[in-house]
Amino acid sequence: MPVKSLLTADDKKRAQQALENELIAHLTYRQFSASMQRAGYFGASTFFDKESGDEMEHYKDWEEFMDDRGDMASVPKTPGIYPKPSLLKTAFEEAYKMELELGEFYEDFYEATDDATVKVFIHKYVDTQRKAVGEYGDLLARLERCGTNEAALLAFDAELEG
Repeated sequence: MPVKSLLTADDKKRAQQALENELIAHLTYRQFSASMQRAGYFGASTFFDKESGDEMEHYKDWEEFMDDRGDMASVPKTPGIYPKPSLLKTAFEEAYKMELELGEFYEDFYEATDDATVKVFIHKYVDTQRKAVGEYGDLLARLERCGTNEAALLAFDAELEG
């Protein structure tokens, strides 16, 4: 007897969207890592490389969650064009915006579901996004202080590596 999915159709659709969002974030951060390396910001490249790995772990977490609920994730198609920022500030502004949007998605998902199991799972992503938005906001505030001073930008970049 096949296992019946414990996800409602709406929750499955949203979980699949979460997979896509996390995969897009993973690929976006991969591109940011390469772009920052190309621009000579090796600390930022390392930072975004780690972020990319974190997003892939989130993707895998959603796959496992769907499996635990008797369903199967489908590998989503993603758009093939990702930003290629050459400036630190642009990369961090784009990252902030993406994390903020992910947070809003998870908050909406949390509010939309009636399934307690789904709510418990999503709660950790609501909290993860809260922390990510705060971290990127702090980094942007520091970048504002750097302005266009190359020495300050390189010092900021060096701190990202450590």
